[in-house]
Amino acid sequence: MGQYIPYTTIKDNGDVYKHTSEYDGSQVGYVKGSSIYNLRHDYLGYAGTDGKVYKNYGSYDDRCVGWVDSTGNVYNKAGNTVFKTTKGVVGAAAYLLLVYLGGVR
Repeated sequence: MGQYIPYTTIKDNGDVYKHTSEYDGSQVGYVKGSSIYNLRHDYLGYAGTDGKVYKNYGSYDDRCVGWVDSTGNVYNKAGNTVFKTTKGVVGAAAYLLLVYLGGVR
């Protein structure tokens, strides 16, 4: 049996769920507009209009954590494909900020 790769789903109400196995999914945060929050209501960052994902913390020049291309491939800051989304830059932001980077400030 192979390793299960975590992924996210976004409900219509903005709730974001992380799935870590075929049978396990738990809420890890929510989307409000293009902004991403964890369950403690900490603002983690946002989905930019340029297709890039920005974190809320760190130095200004170091805030971009990844991006999404027109086919839904999500890339980390190093340019490696880490996820595939059907939710555009908001889906990329939810995955990068809540799962890939751990959802903490």
